Amino acid sequence: MMSESLNPMPKRSLSLQPADRFSGILSLLCCCALLGSCALPSELTLDEASGVVKCGDALLIVDDFYPGAYFRLPLEGSAGPLFKLNPSRIERIDLPAANFVQDLEGIEILSDGRIVVLSERQHALFSENGMVAQYDNAFAEIGGRGLEGIAVKRMPEGDSRIAVVWEGGYMQPEIAGGNAQGLDEQKALKPIIMIHDLPRGKEKYRVPTESSRLMTGIELPLPDGTEPQAQRFRVPDLVWCKLGTADTEKEGFILLLSSMSGTDRAAFQYHWLQRYSLNGSPVGDPLDLDAVAPEILKGANWEGLAWFEEGKSLVLIHERGSCDATYAFIIQVPDEWKVS
Repeated sequence: MMSESLNPMPKRSLSLQPADRFSGILSLLCCCALLGSCALPSELTLDEASGVVKCGDALLIVDDFYPGAYFRLPLEGSAGPLFKLNPSRIERIDLPAANFVQDLEGIEILSDGRIVVLSERQHALFSENGMVAQYDNAFAEIGGRGLEGIAVKRMPEGDSRIAVVWEGGYMQPEIAGGNAQGLDEQKALKPIIMIHDLPRGKEKYRVPTESSRLMTGIELPLPDGTEPQAQRFRVPDLVWCKLGTADTEKEGFILLLSSMSGTDRAAFQYHWLQRYSLNGSPVGDPLDLDAVAPEILKGANWEGLAWFEEGKSLVLIHERGSCDATYAFIIQVPDEWKVS
């Protein structure tokens, strides 16, 4: 308990000679310079990279540790397919009207050119000018599970067709809280994809759930075992894709699938990419990321997915975890995934 009365320290008069003043100022400047040089690399280390999009000759990245900002990584001079998120090459870009926005899990470019970030905490999209779209409370975070990924399809007249994914998976009991009442914390929740249109230049748009398309019956792989010990999948991110051939072309998604157990010491096992039709059915076989990733990234917790060259190659990012650093990784899509 705080004391009812606090006695201030007695005031003292400090008298500095000119030489002392100069010495004190010089020491202060040296300390500030030292602190600045120490803090800068740490400040820009993206250990919790969570969303990515390619923009010209750079990657734009969000990290859920940093509110109200995204980061630009230039690609010039990098051969790939690995791009280390080197602090010395990363530029931080603040969102002036959204500096309070937390838990950034996705980033995209709308058809009208606006760069938007997806907040899991606020279950909303934000640009540098503030809120762009707000999702219903049904898409709020529950037990650490919430909106994780966003994909944009460009429409005529600058409108955007947006897909956001509520990730699903096991809840985290330590942060389940009151909003998880009535739910079985030992059961994995199903992911949900919402598809809706956003008019060009629209801001502060309350996305109407009743007139949006919801994909609730996504057919996820079901590894053996009973919950919560068994591996179950969540969906951290997605991209629009084309399915079939040029004659039978249809719209669909590539989903990033990541599995885990629901025990106190969660185990992570499968990391896949899988094509899906718009009715939630898988198309073809999954691509095992551990089979194509370099040795240093096998088992990585992949969080972000975007097209690097649409229809041909994808870029993924991951949380650092036990890896030596955080990387963006470029992979070529299998030939059978390409629409000729």
